[in-house]
Amino acid sequence: GALGAILTCPLDMARTRMQADSGKVIDGRYATGLRKGKSVRYDALIRTFITIVREEGVAKGLYRGSTVTVVRAAFLNGSQLASYDTLKRTLDWKEGPALHFFCAFCSGVIAQTVIMPIDTVKSSMMVGKNWREVGRRIMANGPFWFYRGYFPACVGQGCIMVLQMPLIEQFRKLLGVKAL
Repeated sequence: GALGAILTCPLDMARTRMQADSGKVIDGRYATGLRKGKSVRYDALIRTFITIVREEGVAKGLYRGSTVTVVRAAFLNGSQLASYDTLKRTLDWKEGPALHFFCAFCSGVIAQTVIMPIDTVKSSMMVGKNWREVGRRIMANGPFWFYRGYFPACVGQGCIMVLQMPLIEQFRKLLGVKAL
């Protein structure tokens, strides 16, 4: 998880910047959104990489927030796998698809609950905020600021796990590896 986070951090950075700069464009300028009235900065992936590297450099541009990204990956994987296995052992259900789907969805919701504050900080860092500005946001908006967009994030993470974990269970079964 952590290695994958480091390798894909530039893609995550570009995606976050492109999403933050979104809005309706008329004549090369944003008509809506956070950058209303300003010209479009990030219109394609490669040009986004080039712009970030030119303006901020590789380390401070493409890898801004990478520490938070790595921490997020570790917490996501740890909480998701631990909760999935714990739920499987705790529930008195027959080993099979119903158990796998239920435990997978629940583990996705649990993992999202754990990482939501990290995701919120990561996104703020990637759009150019620093730790001081993040602290100001927390003070101004309270701890619920960390959980903006929580419900759709949980549904997304739950659906990802519902696809991922049953597939892993099938690979485990094909390889003859017993469940923990």
